[in-house]
Order: sequence, then C-alpha cells, then structure tokens
Amino acid sequence: MSGQRFRMTRGTVSKDYRDQIRALIARAKSDGSSGLTLDGCLHLLAVVADNRTSSDGGLKVAHAFYHMRCRDFCKMGGPESSKEEEVAAIINAPKAVNLLDFGMRNSLALPPLLWYPRDVMLDVLMGRIKVFAQFDHEKFFELASRSGLKMGFVRGKEAARIKTAKLAGPLPEYRDIRYVRGQNDQGKAMVFGARLFARVYLELIRPRDLLVMARELIEESQKEVPHRRG
Repeated sequence: MSGQRFRMTRGTVSKDYRDQIRALIARAKSDGSSGLTLDGCLHLLAVVADNRTSSDGGLKVAHAFYHMRCRDFCKMGGPESSKEEEVAAIINAPKAVNLLDFGMRNSLALPPLLWYPRDVMLDVLMGRIKVFAQFDHEKFFELASRSGLKMGFVRGKEAARIKTAKLAGPLPEYRDIRYVRGQNDQGKAMVFGARLFARVYLELIRPRDLLVMARELIEESQKEVPHRRG
C-alpha cells in the first residue's frame, strides 16, 4: 500500500533503507551534506553536487566517511604524524559506492527509478544530490559474532583459488581480491563474495537482514542429503 519493498525470511519481515535515503537527502538540501550509520556498519552519505573535480569530490566523501567510522576529531590540523595516520586510514578504507552509478551498471539492481518518493528519485537522477554508501565489514563481523556467527576475510592464495574456480566474485569495496568466510556455532562454514554482499547496494538491503541471509545460506548449504536405497 505504501510502495515500500519488503522481504520475507523465515518468519522475519524486513524492508530496505529507502526511508533513510529520503531523510538524508532532505537534510543534505539544507545543510549541504548529511550522513548516518545503519546497524553500526553501513555508512550512508548524501551530498549536494558542486563544481569540484571528481578527485576533490572523492576525497571529500572519503574524509567524511572516515569520521563516520572513527567518530574522531579531524587530525589534519594537528601534528604531521596524526595527518599521516588519518590519510593512511582513508586510503586503506573500503571504497565508497555511488548508489546510483552502481545500480545503473548492474542488471540485478533495484532500479533507481523505483526509489521512493519521486522527488528523491529526481534529485538523484538529475545529479543534484549524490548518495554514497560505505560498508564496514569489520563492524559487520562484530555484529555477526554477537549472533553466534563467526566471520572473517579470506585473502591471499586461498582467495586466488576461489577466484580461479569462479566460486564467487570478490568483494567490490576493496582493491585486492578478498572474500568472507562465515561459520556458525555448529562449525558449518561457507565462503561469501559479491553475490551476497553487493545486495546491500543492489537491493538496498540492511546489514542485519544480510546477516540473516548469510546464516540461512550456511544452514541450507550444509544440509545432509538423505541416503536413497537402491
């Protein structure tokens, strides 16, 4: 009735975060930019487009996400060592994803034309407002651990073997090749990549719902196949 998108998962009803995008854009129109964090690990930022070059604009967004992650004061005006520490943290952080660009380039994405309400959709499509997302996997792992699911990165030779076998696509937020291994409290494990985690951007899924999906996928993949007698 309201146009909201809902998802059913084993008795749980969840919805996307378009309402948060709408609120972000409304505040950005008056303040120039606005940010918030969902479930402690998905950072969202809306900024009013200006005449900055793409590199300057990207640095501004990366700097804003740094402070959203660290909740720390700006160190650029302090000692040189503090400046270097902040710059290193910005460079090594997950990439920020432009939600419109990411959605327009992926056929599996929730079409931006369906963003609700209409005035928000037009602001984004016309480039007046840009909405970015940054997913903090480390914080997501902490969220997972509190629900009995152990998660961590898969990198190096093992990640290269996974890519070669085309078992999953690497995470889109990093410059190297990496995946995520999840293990439940029964010791059942599964490796995840872009197919799962990119849904945060493609379908605007909230991290807590992504966690439910990961847990269910692990359980489903490890179910024993009943033995058939010949």
